[in-house]
Order: sequence, then C-alpha cells, then structure tokens
Amino acid sequence: WLLREMMRPPETLFHWSASSGQNGRARAALADLELIEAADPKEEADVVALILRSVVETPGRSVAVVTPDRSLARRIRVAGARRDLDFDDSAGESLLGLPAGSLAGLVAEFAVDGFTLGTFLALIHHNHCQAGFPRTEAMALAGRVARLLAEDMVPAGSLDDVVRPVAAACLQDGADRQAFDACLYLERIVAALAPVLDPTPRPAATQLAGIVAACEMLGGSALYVGDDGESLGRLFARLEECLDSSLAANPALAAAFLSRQIAETRLRPRAAKAGSIPLLEIGRAHV
Repeated sequence: WLLREMMRPPETLFHWSASSGQNGRARAALADLELIEAADPKEEADVVALILRSVVETPGRSVAVVTPDRSLARRIRVAGARRDLDFDDSAGESLLGLPAGSLAGLVAEFAVDGFTLGTFLALIHHNHCQAGFPRTEAMALAGRVARLLAEDMVPAGSLDDVVRPVAAACLQDGADRQAFDACLYLERIVAALAPVLDPTPRPAATQLAGIVAACEMLGGSALYVGDDGESLGRLFARLEECLDSSLAANPALAAAFLSRQIAETRLRPRAAKAGSIPLLEIGRAHV
C-alpha cells in the first residue's frame, strides 16, 4: 500500500490529502523503515551496496533498488561491483560508456575541442584503438608512444608535436622493431584524425562521414562487434540518413550532436544474469 501511494502519478496526488483516515495504516507501513543519513554521495552508494549485499546473503530474501537519480544508480552499480553484485538496470547503460560508443565519443571530441594531449592519450589507450595491429600489440605500441611523449621536453599541443619524438626515436641508432611499428601505428592514427581535426566548414553529413571513417580505421572489424558495436552501427546509419548533406556548417556542431546521440542511446543486456538485482526507475517500478 505504501509503495503504491508513493508512486502515484502527479495528477492523483490529491488523494494524499483525502487519506487522513489512513493515518494508522501509514504509521504501520512506516514502522520498519529506517533513515540513514550519508556524509556524501559516495558513502550513500556504499551504504546501499552493503545493505544489498546483506540481503543477497540472506536465504529467502529478495531486494530491488528504485531511484529516479541516474547518478546515484551509477554509483550504486560501481559500489555493488566491488562487492560482487550484479544489477539489471531498467534504464540500460549509455552507449557512451561502452567500448564502441566511447571510441566514437573520443574521436568526436577531437572535432569539438581540437587536439588535446589528454584526449589523445585516452584514445591510444582505448581497447578498440588498434589501427590495424592486434589488440595486445596495439596496447604495447600505445605505451611506447606515451613513454616517448613523457620523455619529450616540449608539451604536445598538436599532432605534429606527437609525431616528432616518435619519429626521432625511429632515426636513432639501434632503433628496435617496436620503434618502427610505433611510427606506423601513429601514422595511421594521424591519417584517421586529420579530417576530423579539419575546422573547415562543411555539411554535417560530410563531418559525420569523416568521424565514421576515423572510427573504422582505428577500430577495424572489432568496432561493430557485440551489442554496443551493432547499436553504434545502427546509430551511424540513422544519422547518415537524416543529417543535411548540402549546407556547410561548423564541423564541431555535427560532432557535438553525434556525442549527444551516443550518450542518449541506451542498451540493456539481452538477458539479465541469474540473481541480478533489479535497479529500477520510478516509472518502471510503478509498472
């Protein structure tokens, strides 16, 4: 009864004032409720996760989390993961937080903000940024490039500043095979990002095509694998159909629009793991 009353649609809240005769029933329903005041959002999520862990370990009991606060829901998932808890999130997970979507988001970020060393390092350390190399080899090459940049005395403010120390390492006496592979790896990344970084006004459809091509050059066949990859492919196809291909515009606008679409695309697992804790939005819980 209490949960049903709490989840009334806004247009029926007048029933609360009409329920004065239910005071005894309300007091009884509230008798077993407990208020816990947390010092900060992290502690709040940790307390919830500890309660969930306790219930899961108690035979015969079940539990669900209901919250309209997506930030809290994310924190609970993180805190729960540290305690071996699985969740079935009714809102799903943002494509931007999954491998394929996060790679596309990083590429789009170059078009929005231009080159930044932080975004570049995040890109080369992304699991999908393989640039034609096997994943383990690409990760090793990314580490080599990052070390060379750290040893260089000139802060990298452009792709040229990134290429210079890596190319210099290839010209040194005794350069090993990995140094030459790092040059090739970086050359492919530069080729992929160059059209994305071009600030020349052009149609949004052309800018999207450049971002898609960059993602495919960097991610290769792994880009469209899995639920997140398939979802990203469908999003690209849908945007290609609807974006204007005639009027020139600031390329950053199309990239920002793409980033927002990626962030707003949500995926739910096809089948929740057995024993997963329902993590429900208010609307889902009401249904």
